[in-house]
Amino acid sequence: MKLHHDINTQLAQRVDQIGQPYIAIHIRNTDYTTDYLDGLKSIQNVHHLPYFIATDSADALEDCRQILGTDNIYNFTKVLSKDGSPIHQNPTHENNIDAITDLLMLALGKQFIRFRLNQNCNRTDYSGFSRLAFNLHERRQVLEHLIQHRTPLISKLLWHA
Repeated sequence: MKLHHDINTQLAQRVDQIGQPYIAIHIRNTDYTTDYLDGLKSIQNVHHLPYFIATDSADALEDCRQILGTDNIYNFTKVLSKDGSPIHQNPTHENNIDAITDLLMLALGKQFIRFRLNQNCNRTDYSGFSRLAFNLHERRQVLEHLIQHRTPLISKLLWHA
């Protein structure tokens, strides 16, 4: 399996915009909810790298900016939920590219932070998206196979997490 050229290009542009290794954070907070505030506060003064935030919630992104600072927060998703409705229920081409690119951005992070889901009807601790991102983060050889368009920074991130 290989990534489509459009996704490789988006990924390269986004990684290059951050410009250095980064901490990747996933917060699911629409149909599944997460108590992420204490977790964000616990890392508030720990890291000195930028943060890439992958979330489905506009409120969660704003909380990240308030707690972690606005200068070092990156998020590229064009559509975030403002009312708690899941963004994956609007599967446009652009939303799909954002989701796949966010998944890869999480996997490429120097460190990947995710928060346990609150009790839910599926009795799962993490969303499938978060599980996949974690598994890709832990298996760099799979990422290397998928990502064809590499900038020097992407190549560095692949092997120096």
